[in-house]
Amino acid sequence: MVVPRGLTPTSEEEQTLKADPADQLRLLDLQELDTRLGQLRHQLEHLPETAELAELTGSREGLENRIRDTRTRVDDLSRAQRKADADVEQVKTRRTRDRQRIDQGLVNSPKDLERMQHEMVSLERRISELEDAELEVMEQLEGAQKELADLETGRADLEQRIAAVEASRSEKAAGVESERAQVRGSFQTIRWSLSCKVCCILGPSTW
Repeated sequence: MVVPRGLTPTSEEEQTLKADPADQLRLLDLQELDTRLGQLRHQLEHLPETAELAELTGSREGLENRIRDTRTRVDDLSRAQRKADADVEQVKTRRTRDRQRIDQGLVNSPKDLERMQHEMVSLERRISELEDAELEVMEQLEGAQKELADLETGRADLEQRIAAVEASRSEKAAGVESERAQVRGSFQTIRWSLSCKVCCILGPSTW
């Protein structure tokens, strides 16, 4: 005879059970419900969305680290660009000032004039070098900003995916819990319908 999980009747108890065919049929039903409850519990503990959420959460953590590092690089490059801009403007301001002095005839000494003309050449070269450096920093900054924007877009997409999987898991879990409640109700109903002797043999319900 088939008995519910955890039930190991003695020979005397088997005789008691065999003497009541109705209880035997109910015990078979009880065994089926007991098995189904175990299946539902296993199903609830191993929903595929749970594993997927763990994987997505790990991906989100890695993505957050990349976003943090990229944002730091953007901030550093932004400061570098501001400095490069200031350096270029500073040299240009000096060049403009010296050129105005020359154009206005404020430099009377031929020697001073020659020196300032040489200095103007040096300033032009310095401005060109600084503008090249400024352009390089600008290009790096634009690349970092684009990378950051792409990462943030990816994070938004990932958050949507996580939300969708969480909703799916909650829906499936609710369905399983609903069935478990129904099965437990049927399980208890059958237990209550068994004879006192059989209930004593079964002991307290584990569900």
